[in-house]
Amino acid sequence: MHQLQQHILKALTNNASLRYARLKPEEVEGNAFMYHLRQLIKAGHVSHIDEKYSLTSQGKLYVDRVRLKTFTAPLQPKIVILIVARNDAGEVLCFERGRHPLINMVGLPYGKFHVNETLEAAATRELKKKTGYTASFRYHSNGIMKIHEKGELTSYILFLLLEADKLTGDLLPEYRSGRAFWSKPDLIEQNKLLPSLPDTLKLIDKNIIDFTELTYDI
Repeated sequence: MHQLQQHILKALTNNASLRYARLKPEEVEGNAFMYHLRQLIKAGHVSHIDEKYSLTSQGKLYVDRVRLKTFTAPLQPKIVILIVARNDAGEVLCFERGRHPLINMVGLPYGKFHVNETLEAAATRELKKKTGYTASFRYHSNGIMKIHEKGELTSYILFLLLEADKLTGDLLPEYRSGRAFWSKPDLIEQNKLLPSLPDTLKLIDKNIIDFTELTYDI
């Protein structure tokens, strides 16, 4: 992002609104400044109402996500739903990932939120999309999970752990980002099993509801 655009966003972050004269640095030529101001308006970050400039809702979201000194986003965990479902045979509903990160590794069915979506709605959508099932859900606990591959961080999530029961529907043979199947964790090839799978099952089996930090190097 151009330095003038950064200057505008920083100024509007610290003020409810500003007129053009207070927003433009004295040493900057007007046409150049106006070009970059219009770029921010076009991008949806800045609004111009009653001769005053201010951040839009989109602009507020943007400045809330970045470091204002560098305008780079800090590394933060992705919020992910992890779903635990078991059948009468004692098997766990597993998901083999078909893409990076952790391609070909087996863990739990997972998914992320969409804007304005409830936890139950997100879980319902992701379970149906990845496995074909619908279910009832119960929230269990949450935590941070970091997975390294040969010492390098490749997955960093804030997980919300849900239990699913009363499953209905038919298991999908495959989904574009992987495949779901039923298995007991100890029957999965050890070089493909994510260590987080048995550990998250333990959180439920031992009813550990405290915030949990899990770190692995695979």
